[in-house]
Amino acid sequence: MIETRRAPVILMYHSVRETTDGGPYGIEIAPERFDRHIDFVTSNYRVVSLVEFIDALSSRARMDGMAAITFDDAFADNLGAAADILRKYSAPATVFVPTGIIGRPYFWWDALPRLWSAAPEQLATADDELRGRFPGLSPDTARHESNIHNSIWDRVRRLPLDDAYEFIERLAARLGVALDGLPRPATKEELPHYTRWPFDIGSHAITHRPLPSLTFEELREELLVSKRWLEERAGVPPKVFSYPFGLFDNDVRDFTRGAGYVGAVTCMAGSDLRLSYDDLFELPRIDAGFGDVDEFAAKLDRFEDYNGQRYIGAKLKFPLPAPLGISPERRAKASSAAPSSAADSHAPGGALFRTAPFARDWGCIRGIALDRPYIDQFIRTHAGDVRGRILEIKEPEYASQYARPGSKIDILDIDPSNTKADIIDDLQSCASIADDTYDCVILTQVLQLIPDYEAAIAQVARILRPGGVLLLTAPGITQTICTNEGDFLWAFFKPGFKRLLSPHFDARRLLVGSHGNAGIAASFLMGLTVADIPPELFAYEDREYPIVVTARAVKPLPIPDEIDWSEAPANPRVSVIIPMFNAERTIKETLFSVARQSFDNFEILIVDDGSTDGSRLLAEELASRSKGRIKVLEHKGRANRGLALSRNLGIEHARGEFLVFLDSDDAIHPEKLAHDVAILDAHPEVASVVGKALWWWDGSDEQDAHLDVVFEPQDCVVDPPTYFSETYELQTFEATCVHSWMVRKTAFAQIEPFDPDMMTYEDQKFFAELSLRFPLYVASACLCEYRRKETSLWATALASGTDQIARSRFLEWMEKARKTSPTLRGA
Repeated sequence: MIETRRAPVILMYHSVRETTDGGPYGIEIAPERFDRHIDFVTSNYRVVSLVEFIDALSSRARMDGMAAITFDDAFADNLGAAADILRKYSAPATVFVPTGIIGRPYFWWDALPRLWSAAPEQLATADDELRGRFPGLSPDTARHESNIHNSIWDRVRRLPLDDAYEFIERLAARLGVALDGLPRPATKEELPHYTRWPFDIGSHAITHRPLPSLTFEELREELLVSKRWLEERAGVPPKVFSYPFGLFDNDVRDFTRGAGYVGAVTCMAGSDLRLSYDDLFELPRIDAGFGDVDEFAAKLDRFEDYNGQRYIGAKLKFPLPAPLGISPERRAKASSAAPSSAADSHAPGGALFRTAPFARDWGCIRGIALDRPYIDQFIRTHAGDVRGRILEIKEPEYASQYARPGSKIDILDIDPSNTKADIIDDLQSCASIADDTYDCVILTQVLQLIPDYEAAIAQVARILRPGGVLLLTAPGITQTICTNEGDFLWAFFKPGFKRLLSPHFDARRLLVGSHGNAGIAASFLMGLTVADIPPELFAYEDREYPIVVTARAVKPLPIPDEIDWSEAPANPRVSVIIPMFNAERTIKETLFSVARQSFDNFEILIVDDGSTDGSRLLAEELASRSKGRIKVLEHKGRANRGLALSRNLGIEHARGEFLVFLDSDDAIHPEKLAHDVAILDAHPEVASVVGKALWWWDGSDEQDAHLDVVFEPQDCVVDPPTYFSETYELQTFEATCVHSWMVRKTAFAQIEPFDPDMMTYEDQKFFAELSLRFPLYVASACLCEYRRKETSLWATALASGTDQIARSRFLEWMEKARKTSPTLRGA
């Protein structure tokens, strides 16, 4: 981890391409020089994304030594050498996109220098054209290179974008100058790549005109329409904005603030060296330039000399103990909180002891509390459950972020003065809420304030509909603070949560987790915050020291006698393929989980694999009442051919553009199809989505449910061969559940279907090969359930020893893939 006391900086780049002089505007830098720049930055600063930089500013976190990297204009070359170099040094960057220029063959301003390279006699013929377009322009303007930018460039940049390009094209034709080979902006097809590591995306308006010169309506379009355009075409909303040419005034700044961005950047002008981050919508950027690293370092040193002391805290007299891994600078930041009482002093034992925390509100006054990342991740993982009619306590903190389209949110509070509350009631009785009202209840960090917490949980179970979900978090190791909302009465641990929830919810599918470790817990008690803690400390879970306990609990949902199906679509987008062998006990439950999907455009293909029980007749009976949704297939002669060939038969008959492979004893959550289709639609370059599954035990002995392990980072596109290398080469592949995936059917034109010779590893081989060939989207969401039982195919293979044979075949295939795959050979 970089430890530095340098002033925080935001750097600005444009184009990374072969150049010796920075191009006509000094905004192009050669790849080898850019490599040395990023090497220097990552060696001397803590490089974070611009959004993280802004978050740190807004939370008053430690800032010294922090740097953010930005690119303006979305040059297509950013996706080449620039991206490779950023990945090389693990440095994130933000690309600001002028949406109206995306897809054009060149930037209009790059064409001007080429036009003025024409012969003098050619330029003379352009005088009438220039004066006609720009009245008052001197006849000699175009003949004097020193005036180009001050006259023509300034006039053209104020034109509507189409007019600017029309003028350039007409003038080029008049002069006989070709405009090919100029640096170009990204295409619409390339745009989604700016949302993938190492990039994130920001808006640079639409037309790249100076915003202070625009009318209110024009300004509104530049700020809001560009934001909406990027969200629709890139799949994620931009959070940050870059003022074109760095120009803004008070109206522009205030409108940008009101447009929903979290911050905006400008450019340092002239010899100004003062870095002021007082306003998140006037964030200064340093032009990194095109010079070599010595020049670049000297520039940063000048800013450091001028600003350094403004961002460096005083040294802490009694530092925290070293085992926490906290740097002296972080200790200095932490020590700035004033003692809250005379008792807040250091114990006589010296540097290892302190009797008072740095802050008594879980660190919230200083930054983001250490329990918040765990809570946020828990809700994000189960965001698919935030659907239908939702109840949250006090305010819609998570419901407003994650509620599925068409949901209705109610807010409950015991305090009648809460204007955000729809329902004023006591959760211990909930007399005003009828039975079976809600599909989801979100209860985060509330249970510790309720005297009769058992009564509250019983009421939550009562008001949830069958199949409804409770998302619950509560504190473990914590400060017990009295607040104006009531006394802090309870703390909870994993066994207590299980005991509390099991009588009211499906105990087998009850997912309980504890989060934290000794370092996090001790830091939490001392009032330290996320910015004070090494990020790697969050990676360790130790159930003996939880600061947060979480639970996902489902109210039992009986399977109805008659499944309610809507009419089958004529052209289904999704085909759900279900191989079935002797699944009489479970097939109806599996089909019921598909019938409950919020996404309705699907078909179901059941492939009977020579069943000898009543499952075949049951499947046909269910199909006959499915309004055309279900088709039952079989192998020739009703033979038993195995999972691989059964899935392959389903693929042959599938009409959907997306495929889901669901086993006949497993289930998917109601938002599974909608979630995955939305991702594949937003990322046409992606072949598949993979998420998490909840594994639960359907057997005689008691075993806890748990989530499987999925590659990180999550909620992003992963290019080949990264997923293969991290998942299959590290041999964590046992955790990948087959119905966690949704696959684009077109992928089968380039990849073999399921291999029957792999036996129980046929799915793992298929997905491994998929990850070698195509980009994948790795999602954090848990939208599937995997049933573990003593009689499963996997358990039988383990008991008979055939699993070792299958595993050996798979490992042999992986070794061959390492030697023959072009992506692995070049990695």
